[in-house]
Amino acid sequence: MWQRIWEYQEQDYRSAPCEIEQQVQVVRIRLNHYGDQWRVLFSNLYGGGPLVFDKVTAQVKSAELVARTPVVPLTLHGKAEIQLAPGCEQLASDPILLSAAPGEVLEITTYLAKPVQLTSFLVSYARLQQEVLNYRWVENFWTQPLDNYQLFQKALWNPRMYVIYGISGLQLQGNSQTLIAFGDSLTQQGFWTDHFKQRLVTEGFSQVALVNRGIGGNRVLLDTDATADDFSRHGRAGVKRFLSDVFADGPVSGLILFHGINDCLTIGERPVAEGLAELTAAFRFMIEEAHLRQVPVIGVTLLPFNQSAFYSEKSESLRQGLNHWLRNKAPIDALWDFDQVAGDPQDSQKLYQLFDSGDGLHISSVGGNHLAAAVDFQQLATLLGID
Repeated sequence: MWQRIWEYQEQDYRSAPCEIEQQVQVVRIRLNHYGDQWRVLFSNLYGGGPLVFDKVTAQVKSAELVARTPVVPLTLHGKAEIQLAPGCEQLASDPILLSAAPGEVLEITTYLAKPVQLTSFLVSYARLQQEVLNYRWVENFWTQPLDNYQLFQKALWNPRMYVIYGISGLQLQGNSQTLIAFGDSLTQQGFWTDHFKQRLVTEGFSQVALVNRGIGGNRVLLDTDATADDFSRHGRAGVKRFLSDVFADGPVSGLILFHGINDCLTIGERPVAEGLAELTAAFRFMIEEAHLRQVPVIGVTLLPFNQSAFYSEKSESLRQGLNHWLRNKAPIDALWDFDQVAGDPQDSQKLYQLFDSGDGLHISSVGGNHLAAAVDFQQLATLLGID
C-alpha cells in the first residue's frame, strides 16, 4: 500500500503571482522511515498557467548530505518531461527504487523548462526536516544560487519563508502510520512539527509519519475575506476543508487538532459566548467525523498571544474559553496542553520570550522544540497501538 509520509498544504497565491526565471530547485526531505520504493506527488492546483519540468531527479543522501545512491530520473507515466496543467492535484510519479533509512535525506531536484508566473506552492518556515535551495539553470547550477526571498518576494512578506513549487508530497510503499496535523500558521510554519518529527526518529517511532495540513491565516468557521483577497490564500474555513484535507488521500492513524487562534483574533463585535458556542460545535463536528472513522483525536490548547498586535480582551476571553472546553469537556482522546508549556511563568497570557518568533503570536524554532519535547510519547504509542 502507498502511504503518505510527507506533505504540506498547497496554497493559493493567484492574488500575488511571482514571475520566476528558468531555474533549478533542490528540495531535501529528511526521512523518518525505512523504505526502498517511493513516489513523489506533483501538483499545480492553483496554477494560473502550466508548470513544466524538463526533468526531475532523486537521490538519497546521508544526514551529512553525502551521496548514498546514484541520481535517478523521476518520471510521470513513463515520461521524463513533467507537465502540470493548471488545476492538477496530487499526480503520483512512477515508483522510484531507492533504499533509505530514518535520518537520511531524499533530495529531489526539479529543472524548470521556462520562466513561469507562479501562483501555486507550499509555504513554510522551518528547515529542520526539509531544506529548499534555488539556482539559475546553468551548466554547473550549484555555482549560481538564487536568493529565495528576492525570488518570491511578491508573495513572501517575511524573509524566513520559503516555497516549494510543483511538488506536494512523498509516498512510501509499505507500512506506515500517518498522523495529520490540522491547523493554521502555527502548524504550517513547521517549527513544532519539525521538532516533533525529529523526536519520532529519536524515540524509535520510525514508521510514523506526520502530514502538515496547516494554512496560514486559516479560520475554523470563516473563509478568506474576499474583500481583502480575491483568492483563498488563507484557505476555506476549517470545517469546510476538514474532510477533504484530512481523509481524502489515504489512511489516517491519528488527528492532531491545533486550530482556532485566528477565529479568536477576528471575533470583532460578536459576543464571546456566541463565538465559543460556534467554535466548540465545529470542533465537535471534526472530532465526531474522526471517531466515525475510528481515528483518535489529540486536542491542542491555543497558545498565549498577549504581546501580539492582534490582541484584545475579547480575543483572549475566547481563547481561554476554548482552552477550558478542550481541557474539561471536549470528547477528545488526548490533550496536549501547549498553552501551559509555552506561556511565560510571570504572565500566562504571554509567550515565553525565548519561544516567541518576535510577533507575540508565532513560536520560534526554540519554542517548537520545547512544545515537541513536552509530548508524552508513551501516551502517543498507546493511541497508535504501538507496543
